[in-house]
Amino acid sequence: MEYLNRINEAEVTFQDLWHIAGEAEEARDLGNIMLLIAKRFHGQPSKGSAVLFRLQALARLLEEHGAPGWALPPQADGAIPTQEWVFAAAAVQPLVLINEELCFEHESFLYKVLELAEVEGRG
Repeated sequence: MEYLNRINEAEVTFQDLWHIAGEAEEARDLGNIMLLIAKRFHGQPSKGSAVLFRLQALARLLEEHGAPGWALPPQADGAIPTQEWVFAAAAVQPLVLINEELCFEHESFLYKVLELAEVEGRG
């Protein structure tokens, strides 16, 4: 659990996730994505790990459950077009351990997406 706490305590921003996700569209391979993260967060191993685990948890959530209204179904190339609010939620929503994998709890994650979108909508 100590590792999970360290990952959740690492400060990750929407911009961190959005930037890597954009570059990862070209990389497509976990090894290349890890290289992108290592270059971008050189000297910040906790943040780099948190970014990787959050992106993996987001991909798993979208593949297994989807995010109706916030993301389209997977495309022919495997891409899942996703609104920015989903990445904003992925930056702040705590990861949980489910079946020994770091994940986002689906329902609370979607509530976080909605909460962030509503707050911005009022601004």
